[in-house]
Amino acid sequence: MAFSLFGGNTGTAPASTLSPQAEAVKEQLRKQVVTESSIANAQELISKISLNCFDLCISTPGSSLSPEDQKCLGQCAEKYMQAWNLVSREYTRQVQEMSRKGQI
Repeated sequence: MAFSLFGGNTGTAPASTLSPQAEAVKEQLRKQVVTESSIANAQELISKISLNCFDLCISTPGSSLSPEDQKCLGQCAEKYMQAWNLVSREYTRQVQEMSRKGQI
């Protein structure tokens, strides 16, 4: 039984048949996917914070932020990031558990 490049079972030969070069390519691709996913997640978080907190905190846009606007934006961004981190941790835990059980 073989395993595909990303760890799935192809059903033909043992995973140990991958050459050292193939293992290196596999690890490099895995790292690249993780990096790109992290960047995409950070960009999405920043975008959502900007949209949601701006709409919540800024009633009248102007050339500067009032102290109240700054405080509201800071608190909103902090709460949004805390919620994002909580959801991300739980999602990661569930994916890891499913992977461990062979469901993905």
